[in-house]
Parts: sequence; structure tokens; C-alpha cells
Amino acid sequence: MINIAAWNIRGLNSPLKLKEVFHFIQSNSIQFFGILETKLSASSLDILKTKFDSKGSWSIQSNILSTSRARIIIGWSSATIQACQIISSSPQFMHCLLIAGGQRFYVTMIYAFNQIQYRAPLWSELTSISQSMFDPWVLLGDFNCLLSTQDRIGSPVAMRETTELNDFFSNCGISDIPHTGFKFTWSNKRYSSSIIHCKLDRVCCNGQWIAAFPDSHAIFSPPGISDHCP
Repeated sequence: MINIAAWNIRGLNSPLKLKEVFHFIQSNSIQFFGILETKLSASSLDILKTKFDSKGSWSIQSNILSTSRARIIIGWSSATIQACQIISSSPQFMHCLLIAGGQRFYVTMIYAFNQIQYRAPLWSELTSISQSMFDPWVLLGDFNCLLSTQDRIGSPVAMRETTELNDFFSNCGISDIPHTGFKFTWSNKRYSSSIIHCKLDRVCCNGQWIAAFPDSHAIFSPPGISDHCP
């Protein structure tokens, strides 16, 4: 099984942040990754691809054709992954078919909008994908909403805030992968009585994934220079 990662980290034009991304990929032996909230232009993406080329056999793609600036960037090591085909892409997700080690599976990288009304197309499109999904499928990234009333501290959670994600999980037959590390994956970085912590980032999968990769688990690492945990 390969190591897959997602990280919401703005400002990849910053050498410091790009250095942190490279360090995270190398130190965790990542073979497929998604970088979220990049907001890179086409010219900045070309520069980024050149920098990854200097690090070895990496392929880089984005969802820039769906947005004015790339919200999601994915990358994979061709030394480990024999094939990666982008099946569909939107401003909020990239859905890919991967072949690695002779195994075929799907990975969906998610960066959901902040507003509930704009997330509705995301759940609709992914639910449609799930209806014809018979292979192992993992979904990860920043869902920007809550599954449980226990997913935020510093501000109470109303039950209605958890409805959309619970409905999506139920409709698609997916669940969280067992995980360790940080329980809350985002904070507003205010070190006072107004600090808020939320679990916005998740790794979830279908039953076929669990059957194919029963030892799968997620690790939520320290956020470092981002406000989100990778």
C-alpha cells in the first residue's frame, strides 16, 4: 500500500512553505499527495512543476481548468505509481484512478467550499460517483464541515451543522478510516479565550477499500506553519 497525504497549506509561492511541503513528503515517504487552498496561477504552477522535477520522478496536476486559480494540486511518484488518471475534476475535488503495485483503486482529493450552499454540488457529484463505485475508494482532504457535535471546541455545534456530512457518508456508504494524532485538524490560531479548534480534515473510505487494505490508518500530524494538520 502506498502513503497518501493531503494538506491545506496556503502560500506555496513562499520558499519557506514549499520547503516545509518537500520536507513533509520526504520524511513521511509520501507517494501521492494533495495540496489544498494553493490559489496558484498557471505561471506559478509551471514554476512549481519545475521545482518538483528537480526532486525526482514527480508528476503534478491541478484543477485549474475548473477555477481561475488552482485550489487543489495533486502529485504522484512515477517510481511507485504505475498510472494515475484524473477521472473528473471540479473546483472542490479531483477524482483519480491509480494503479500501484498491481492494485487498482480510486483516490478523491477534496477541498470543500466554506459555505454550505456551495458545498451541495460537491456532495451530489461524489454521491453520483459512489453509485457506480465497486473498487477500493478513499476520500481525503478539507471537508470544511463537521460530522459530530464533538468536532469543535471553543464554540458550540448545532445538530444542523452535522447533517450534510452525515447524509453524505450514509448515501455513499463511507466511513472514517481509523486514525491517530491530532483530533482537531484546524484552529484559528488565536491563543486566547477566543481560540477555536475543529476537525475539518478527514480520511474516509468505502467497504471495498477496507477489504483490500485492512491495515489502512490515517495519521494527523502537527500543523507546522499551516493552520491545518496534514
